[in-house]
Amino acid sequence: MRIADLVEGPVSQPAVAGNNLVLTLDMDLQRIVERALRGSRAAAAVFLDVETGRILAIASKPSLDPNQMSRGLSPEAASRILSDHLRPFRDKALSDTYNPGSTFKVITASAALEEKLITLEDKVRCAGFIQVGRRRFRCTKVHKSVNLHDAIVQSCNVFFYDLARGRA
Repeated sequence: MRIADLVEGPVSQPAVAGNNLVLTLDMDLQRIVERALRGSRAAAAVFLDVETGRILAIASKPSLDPNQMSRGLSPEAASRILSDHLRPFRDKALSDTYNPGSTFKVITASAALEEKLITLEDKVRCAGFIQVGRRRFRCTKVHKSVNLHDAIVQSCNVFFYDLARGRA
């Protein structure tokens, strides 16, 4: 995007009636998400209805107030926005990709239990990392000996890396 495109001011077009748009956002949940992200400099959150895939709440930080844009920006303000390393023009909830993180541990654990790959009593030693070939995958801390319950509660990555290797 060029600075000139931001500075020249708003382009006005008369409104044209079209199809109705029905949103699936849950405004109470949306307010909760916005409040939860308030203290974050950069963040994204998306809440979906797992049965329908409908978006219930979505937020990205930092974001720009469209009203500020419609009044036109000074060249200095446009340059500041475009050079911001937090990328306020990029909607992180829609455009970025993220690892599923610890939320996926419950799904992995459920599948492993169902397939009888592990039991609730199986333990793994966590030294704070696991070596796979020449690569070292880190954990959140040294958990020592953890079973499935401990691995989920304490978010032990090593337990799940070990499970993926078929050794848990």
